[in-house]
Amino acid sequence: MTAPIDPSTTTAPRLNRTRRHRPSAVWRLHVLASADPRHVGQVIELPPGTTVLGRRPDPAASAICIDDALLSRNHASLTVVGDDTVAVCDIRSRNGTYANGHKVGSGHVGSGAVLRVGDTVLVLELDPQLHSGYARSTAAVPGVSVAARAVRAALHAASADLLPVLLGGETGTGKELAAVEVHRLSGRKGPLVRVNVTALPEALFEAELFGHARGAFTGAVAAAPGRFREANGGTLVLDEIGDLLPTQQPKLLRVIEDRIVRGVGANVDIALDVKVVASTHIDLPGAVVAGRFRQDLLARLLGHTVAIPPLRLRRADLIALADAVRKPRQGFASWSDALDADVVELLALAPWRDNLRELRRLLVQLDERLGKTGLGLSDLPDGPWLEALATQTEPPSAASPGALPLPAPPPRATDPKRHVLSQSPPRADLLALLAQHRGDIRLIAEALHRDRRQIYRWLASAQIGLDVIAAHRSVVATKD
Repeated sequence: MTAPIDPSTTTAPRLNRTRRHRPSAVWRLHVLASADPRHVGQVIELPPGTTVLGRRPDPAASAICIDDALLSRNHASLTVVGDDTVAVCDIRSRNGTYANGHKVGSGHVGSGAVLRVGDTVLVLELDPQLHSGYARSTAAVPGVSVAARAVRAALHAASADLLPVLLGGETGTGKELAAVEVHRLSGRKGPLVRVNVTALPEALFEAELFGHARGAFTGAVAAAPGRFREANGGTLVLDEIGDLLPTQQPKLLRVIEDRIVRGVGANVDIALDVKVVASTHIDLPGAVVAGRFRQDLLARLLGHTVAIPPLRLRRADLIALADAVRKPRQGFASWSDALDADVVELLALAPWRDNLRELRRLLVQLDERLGKTGLGLSDLPDGPWLEALATQTEPPSAASPGALPLPAPPPRATDPKRHVLSQSPPRADLLALLAQHRGDIRLIAEALHRDRRQIYRWLASAQIGLDVIAAHRSVVATKD
């Protein structure tokens, strides 16, 4: 493969072009998986015009050589059409070219597309070349994608003053890590104090946040400073601020606005030197319109706003995020070494509704199954990441030398207890198999001598969804 590009530079070696002809935005390929581990993690810039991908492409200024035995000599071409699409064309390859899980002859894809050629998985990304000074991956915001660079740049700006910071994003996107990063970048000498405001009892809300004097209420046997004063000189992180009760919001507003606090039962105001970082998964402007959140409190929180993107919009960072969340065991340096191309492709296409939290759960399960030879698709536990199989066509595969063809399947079985080997099993037989094997797709695949991907495709074509599969499992659990 061509030499990797340092994301912090704007020069791509071995591609014939000059800086003065450089467009304002460029297309890049992020290598997530490859038969040659040296290629993994490379970022390759596509020049204007057409670039050929292959194992030994014809000599040309715009060619990418990939050391992958499953690739044809000239496997596929990528043509930059403009600032919104790239044309993908298969060049009569042996194993096909895949875009977002679908086999393609020719077509157009946009930024974020997952491409598969042989055992190489690539993510295509349009890079406007902004925030080039924040290209270095960090523990809090790993990866070199456009989204990662933008978040790192925003966190740097948010840490430069005392204005409040509002971190937004879906659940599980890593807002906690972003808050820690703001504190680290700010260089503040005081402590980092975190509090989930929704976990505070309503009756003790003020006392917990603002402190209280001795004897201020029943049980106040000693004075307490409260979370704001504990964070004096440092940073206070208010998690899930969008879930504050209407009665609690004005109490918090005064402290953030005036930077003074008075404990419950006290008669002295205390000045604060606190950097406030608030996080929420709720659309606060929408909550204001709905009357659930105060406009004036939102205005105070909007000193800096940083949106943490969901995992499905950071496909190029999948491996970097996985390594940051949980390193694999068994001596593997990275999940790129522990997972084969089928698994990487599938995970890159997964919906990831719980984002990093869901990724962490999966990695824990994969770690338990990890052996010295790594993991393939058959090792994946059932979960939402398998939804991507519903619309996929058959991926490329390499037959072993001298392998015999599969025997012709017998006639379709009408007895639900018999194994169905038809290429298009009727819906009734699939339901019977689910009942027979208690909704365990792994057992069905083993019984039919088929890949689990094929089982999921059959179920999807028969309009048997994940809810039906889960129902068969829950029935068994109830009986047990």
